[in-house]
Amino acid sequence: MGLPAQPSARGRRGRRRRPARARDPGRRAARPLRRARDRPRRPRAGRPDVRPDPRGRRAAAAGRRARPGRLLRGGGDPALPRSLVPVGVFASREFTAVNVVTLVMYAAMGLVFFLLVVQLQVSAGLSPIAAGSAMLPVTILMLLLSPRAGELAKRVGPRLPMTAGIFLCAAGLLLMSRIGPDSSYFADVLPSAVVFGLGLSAAVAPLTATVLSTAEERYAGVASGINNALARTGGLLAVAAVPPLVGLTGDAYDSPAAFTQGFHTAMLVGAAMMAVAAVVTFVTIRTNVLATAPEPPAPGCPVDAPPLKLKPEAP
Repeated sequence: MGLPAQPSARGRRGRRRRPARARDPGRRAARPLRRARDRPRRPRAGRPDVRPDPRGRRAAAAGRRARPGRLLRGGGDPALPRSLVPVGVFASREFTAVNVVTLVMYAAMGLVFFLLVVQLQVSAGLSPIAAGSAMLPVTILMLLLSPRAGELAKRVGPRLPMTAGIFLCAAGLLLMSRIGPDSSYFADVLPSAVVFGLGLSAAVAPLTATVLSTAEERYAGVASGINNALARTGGLLAVAAVPPLVGLTGDAYDSPAAFTQGFHTAMLVGAAMMAVAAVVTFVTIRTNVLATAPEPPAPGCPVDAPPLKLKPEAP
């Protein structure tokens, strides 16, 4: 008796059907395009491969949006990362010039406040307390005269007070170059400190006011931070670079004659730096940036109108 053949378990397993997938006509239509994109292209004879690079296009577009001139004007792509310091603050000529003056001027000041104390101890034989108190007249003069210098700069502009003050600082450094082993405080140190203090009193307040006035109001804190950082940087660079260049290294700090010679040269270098800062101030700052603009009249009716006259009543 013939029976129909039964399929084996192996056959049933081999004939399992895959679950039907939903057909996506868009996916099928885009398949040739993906193949053409992924297929390596062979350049024709005499014709290079000019396949466009999307990453290159995006980089070129970002470069065009971030042009240096546009950055200085405050533009740029909002999607690009912002710099720590807004570059647009340096678009002002006066702001940039005053910061250059700050860098050079405070470099010379760093030399004075660092080397003079050592010179008074090594060469003049003063005690550490007396040497540290030698520049106390500078602090007193700045406390008394800086407000008046700021008011004067507001009336006449910062150009003349800053230029005259920085030249006075240079003269004070020239007087300090005379300090040696036989110098006395009242004959040599005090006059130079007074001249130096008068120069700082005339220059520092207008300089700080000019920095804040030449920047936009929203960047006032940034402008103050930039100026302060340049002042500290100038002093540190001068203290690190100038003494070795004038011979103040090693055994010179134990020899009064060797230290005095290096100190004299350093003071001349500081006076030259002050003179350069004064010339830059006189050449670059031409307008009174501290002058306040007149306030516009407030809208509305005046309150000091003539009094109303009552109309006489009819009899």
